[in-house]
Amino acid sequence: MVRFSALLVATLCLFTVTFADDDEEFVTCGSAVKLSHYESKAQTRQEHFLNSEGKNLGSGSGQQIVTAVTSPTTTNALWWIRGPNDPESRFNEILACKSGKPAETIQCGSILRLTHLNSLRNLHSHDVRSPLSRQQEVSGYGQGDGVGDNGDDWKLICNSGHWKRGEMFQLLHVDSKRYLGASSTVKFTHQNCGHNCPILNHLEVFGRAQKDNYANWLASCLIYAIVRIQQQVSHSFGCAAFNNCYKDDDEEFVTCGSAVKLSHYESKAQTKKEHFLSSETGKQLGSGSGQQIVTAVANPTVTTALWWIRGPNDPESRGNEIVACKSGKPAEKIQCGSILRLTHLNSLRNLHSHDVRSPLSRQQEVSGYGEGDGMGDNGDDWKLICNSGHWKREEMFQLLHVDSKRYLGASSTVKFTHQNCGHSCPILNHLEVFGRAQKDNYSNWFVEMGVHLSS
Repeated sequence: MVRFSALLVATLCLFTVTFADDDEEFVTCGSAVKLSHYESKAQTRQEHFLNSEGKNLGSGSGQQIVTAVTSPTTTNALWWIRGPNDPESRFNEILACKSGKPAETIQCGSILRLTHLNSLRNLHSHDVRSPLSRQQEVSGYGQGDGVGDNGDDWKLICNSGHWKRGEMFQLLHVDSKRYLGASSTVKFTHQNCGHNCPILNHLEVFGRAQKDNYANWLASCLIYAIVRIQQQVSHSFGCAAFNNCYKDDDEEFVTCGSAVKLSHYESKAQTKKEHFLSSETGKQLGSGSGQQIVTAVANPTVTTALWWIRGPNDPESRGNEIVACKSGKPAEKIQCGSILRLTHLNSLRNLHSHDVRSPLSRQQEVSGYGEGDGMGDNGDDWKLICNSGHWKREEMFQLLHVDSKRYLGASSTVKFTHQNCGHSCPILNHLEVFGRAQKDNYSNWFVEMGVHLSS
């Protein structure tokens, strides 16, 4: 089982510094950090953050793009601090996160990895030329499960004994001896990237031979132990292979603050394949509200099908209703009949419905709503319908949209195809998810997988 001890604050830094007290002076293992580039801020008066997203380089290795950008989305600039790829191969080196203890400080000179929190690909470099400056390429490497190779290892260069917030530092790529760098003058433009450039005005990030001003970074935002692993993550990132992550009898219940995968009952019964409630950052509905697409899909990536369980949008407005996650305590059980929200863990948009027709079945549209900061409105509130007193793993349940009284549903026969979605359909073979008037087989779901977080 993978167990996370995390505080997924809804705003996730929102570009501001979350450091508060003197006892939070250090950057620690398991935290998620935003890295700000020093030279570009000095030259442009704007912070540029180390950033990655689900776009691949058009030249060189073709791996996931890593750039520096002034206005990153909430999670695209968050990097999870971990120990090196293969500690046994790093003889006589200082290894970060070796003890496995929560909030372990990181010694200057330590070897570590930075895993992109959104895509779970590792900050990587290798002997390939970068597209603009022709220095060494820096990319996001791996299959989206946190696993990579020794090209993901970086040495922390700092001067204060241990990595401190607000302190200038450098990252030296261990294998190539190149420094992580960027420059305010090496920017993607229409001239060098094309008229439809997806990374327009981003700075190129590269491996640099010199340790100089272009290689200086500082920790601009830190979320302490957002993904602090308490047990060893398996090669398949624990639950990536759709194994049930709950094991013990004392983990019978689904709890507040957990992230869950929801499997649709009818489509599994009809097709013998599990279809999971899923959403993807950057894909919008082509009709209706134009909000982020929510579908049910048979083979989602690790994080596109994870939903974070939270209390309702505005508990005070719900009068005498049962409100989930009211105590704010970790691992609080969820009573049947409770009102709750499900926030998509990858995009931080909320599962939402409203009086707009869905594109295929013309039932009620279901979407991912918000600005990517976990905030939304009362249209994000759902009532948990179950029969056992409290929400249990593997128990059939329904989600009733509070405002519209429609049930979250899908059908194995209502599918996006080339005929109804076009030849370049980005959600080919996904099932439409809709709000359904009836409580029936199409509105039945169960928890296939859960990852414990603290709320």
